[in-house]
Amino acid sequence: MDMDGACSSQMENVLSQLPNLYPGYDLEITREDGAKLTGRPAAAAFPPLPGLFLLEDQEGAVQAVPVSKIAAVRVPGAAYSPNLSYLPAPSLPYGDGKTQSEASVRAFLPVGSANVLVETGGGDPLRGAVEANEFGILALSASQGGEPVFLSTCKVELMVK
Repeated sequence: MDMDGACSSQMENVLSQLPNLYPGYDLEITREDGAKLTGRPAAAAFPPLPGLFLLEDQEGAVQAVPVSKIAAVRVPGAAYSPNLSYLPAPSLPYGDGKTQSEASVRAFLPVGSANVLVETGGGDPLRGAVEANEFGILALSASQGGEPVFLSTCKVELMVK
């Protein structure tokens, strides 16, 4: 497995838990090109499709998004849940630039960092406090644990703290 695959696996792991942790909440997906999609997880209505995340929009249309193209996922109106479980960091060679960048993103933004700004995927900057910092994923909350957003550390373009 390479770095991109490992980051996608971590995002897929987090996405699989969101329907149970945030039942009834819409999710706002930001793709790496900056486009946004909003809807409710629709995976229960379909057979498992590894590598795809399914959202049902307000009109009932199902949107299939490749997990490898997801830069961030926001849960508007919810509070951050510490009950997420994360995959352990894979064993990857540290010498390549992607592995070093991913590790440096996490080192720059430790848990507890407040008022950070992170840009991913050409979308709007994400602001908040770092709630979780795990291989392949950062969790930010906008204010006092609210409005959680889970972003891929492999898609980070800029960080300010």
